[in-house]
Amino acid sequence: MEWAVFALLAALFWAMSNIIDKYVLTKLVKHPVVPLMILGIVGFVLSVLIYFFIGFSELSVILMLLGLFNGALYIVAVFFYYKATQIEEISRLAPLLFTTPIFVMIFGFLFLGELFTTMQYAGVMLLVFGAILVTIKGSLKVSFDKAFFYIIMAAIVFSANLVIIKYLLEFADYLTIFSITKIGTFLSILPLIVLQFDKLKANIREKGYKAVGMISFNEGVITQLGNIFLILATSIGFATLVNALTSVQVLFVLLMSLFLSIFYPHIIKEDIGKRNVLLKTAGTIAIITGGFMVL
Repeated sequence: MEWAVFALLAALFWAMSNIIDKYVLTKLVKHPVVPLMILGIVGFVLSVLIYFFIGFSELSVILMLLGLFNGALYIVAVFFYYKATQIEEISRLAPLLFTTPIFVMIFGFLFLGELFTTMQYAGVMLLVFGAILVTIKGSLKVSFDKAFFYIIMAAIVFSANLVIIKYLLEFADYLTIFSITKIGTFLSILPLIVLQFDKLKANIREKGYKAVGMISFNEGVITQLGNIFLILATSIGFATLVNALTSVQVLFVLLMSLFLSIFYPHIIKEDIGKRNVLLKTAGTIAIITGGFMVL
């Protein structure tokens, strides 16, 4: 079950990144494009360092192009996510985004031949259900509008991204695949970096280099470690089960948010009303149960 340890580590680092992102986007930056630009730049720098100090596995031109394409695919998923958030409240969108394991399960069966026991499939569904319960704020009102379309497309593209990574891992080591996809991400947002670089400079003038340093540490260390652990887990485990288990990320976020709400409320304030606590408790039980079922 080594893959499960790496999947849980990926979820933990992403949860830490989520908490920092929330602080950064509310306190340090006005434009979400700034963290995205830094994410692309830092990912590219890390990939270059990996190439010079460790080296890449040999890949055919077709597989190399597929890896670069997959890096760009990640930005497509982020684009759909941002489009959805421009239309609808994030509290209504977040639960829908956690349908990703269902699409990974479908794609994994169709393109990777992944098959599991009834217990494991039930565990995947419990993890999805638990993640939705934990992220619900207010009522889960689903409207089949543009926002619904965009967030479902984001979930589908994120799923395709992971399945392609699993396929590529049959031909190269996890650091090579990580690096190639990050280079693809950088190349896909290079025009954005060029056209929107003034926003990054404006952010530095307004908040100083401390803000950029925090964003860079978050996107370059915390987020990328999560990504590396995900790819490492996927290299030795099934894509469907790895992705489903990383749903515990929302549980980690919840625990961190509650801790900060109690001891450092000036950073993050979590709603700890009775109804919200009951939903999150039920979601936590479902996530823990589902996690054991997929192992």
